[in-house]
Amino acid sequence: MRTIPSLVLAALLAGSVHPLPAADQAGPRLVQVPGTSTQVRLFEDRGMEFYQVSLEGGAWSEAIPSRTLIRLKIGVFDPLRGTPAVPGGLLAAQGNRLFLVQFRTQPLPAYDKALKGLGAQPAGYIPDQAYLVRMAPALEEKVSGLPFVRWVGPYHPAYRLEPALLDGIRSGALPDGAAKYNLVLVDEKGRDRAALVAEIEAMGGKVATAPVDNILIEALL
Repeated sequence: MRTIPSLVLAALLAGSVHPLPAADQAGPRLVQVPGTSTQVRLFEDRGMEFYQVSLEGGAWSEAIPSRTLIRLKIGVFDPLRGTPAVPGGLLAAQGNRLFLVQFRTQPLPAYDKALKGLGAQPAGYIPDQAYLVRMAPALEEKVSGLPFVRWVGPYHPAYRLEPALLDGIRSGALPDGAAKYNLVLVDEKGRDRAALVAEIEAMGGKVATAPVDNILIEALL
């Protein structure tokens, strides 16, 4: 799973030091990542968020601008300012176990460890500073309370669809009769494959291909 981009990680490991904010700027907030030696400094400068990282007790990185946007096919948004409108039939159902978790910095290996320590399972990187996370609904509040987490929200079905398909659902203009669709498994090891195939067949669909070494399933629906 992709975590911190290699160029940023290289800068962190280089340990270059950046001056702390001046007196007229917001003072830094020190965050200790639970269960690790990794520390993060968070501060603002002229309304922009910045951070510095000390990996496992090493030197502080240079100041890096924080990216506050989440980039999905349905739209690009800052979740603290609002989220995309979702049709009622495409909202996450009660008991949903897939969430978007946005961090205050680029994802770090220590974040993986902290999330897994709570029983949450990171399932993929979401630009710019977020993960797709599978977890029990009861963990949402605990994950939201982690000091390096900026926002947590459900991964609605509408967030997962190609724009043309979403537009077709909204307008009622889906193809007549059966059409072929590509479904992508969240779990990269394919442990959901059998359950998804059974669900497709139970609703009257037909699985065209479901290779055991691939996260892609083709189905006629």
